[in-house]
Amino acid sequence: SGRSVRQGQTVGYVGMTGDATGPHLHFETRVGGKSVNPLTLIPPRAEPVAAAYRAEFDALRDRLKSEIERAWQPAPEAMPSDSAVDPADRS
Repeated sequence: SGRSVRQGQTVGYVGMTGDATGPHLHFETRVGGKSVNPLTLIPPRAEPVAAAYRAEFDALRDRLKSEIERAWQPAPEAMPSDSAVDPADRS
């Protein structure tokens, strides 16, 4: 609890206990030591970005969004070549 982790670092293992019918991972959200439904949790309000920093914030947001979108694009070598695509399947 409270420790930082690196991307790709193993933080736990999936397993079975008791009457489980298959491997599972326990996920729980606690507030003040009590379990709460994460779907009904209302996060605390945050202050808006100050006007003096808005342009810098927008530029950073746009750059990071572009990086994320590029990361989710399939690599060109993973895409089928035109010769591998059946003409009937083209839309």
